[in-house]
Amino acid sequence: MNFTHASMVALSLVAPAMVRPVQSKPIPGKCAPVNTVFLRALAKVEYSGKGKAPDGDGGLAVGCLQIHDVYMREANRILGFPAFNSKDRHDREASFEMARIVLTHHGRRYARMGYNIGPAELCSIHRNQYGWSPKNLLTKLEAGRTERLYTYLHELSKKR
Repeated sequence: MNFTHASMVALSLVAPAMVRPVQSKPIPGKCAPVNTVFLRALAKVEYSGKGKAPDGDGGLAVGCLQIHDVYMREANRILGFPAFNSKDRHDREASFEMARIVLTHHGRRYARMGYNIGPAELCSIHRNQYGWSPKNLLTKLEAGRTERLYTYLHELSKKR
């Protein structure tokens, strides 16, 4: 049976239970790429990039991306095997790889739910190391951090 738009509207007024919603799944969103330029900008947001990266949160967050132990465990969980250990959080390349794994996984997951994930949202996912849920994703980054992220992304993309 083919219905025109007008007949569907009329039918929905008469028998709303017979009409299914047109869109039953969320429209997929998009996820920004988690590339080296983004990770370098994220590292500059997390620490200035000068000298040894400080330990944050009382020594719990370490390395250039200030990675907590739970973040490292999340990367291992996504991979399905223990590829990283606590010492890897101090290594720049290993930290970048952990972040690439976690941010790509959760960024794509949110995109499938209909969210558009840009650099600021990826930064928010990175900073939320105690639970990766859409409710927590929507907590806004403070304005200064978001502004610095976009400034660094702009600077680094011009150097390429």
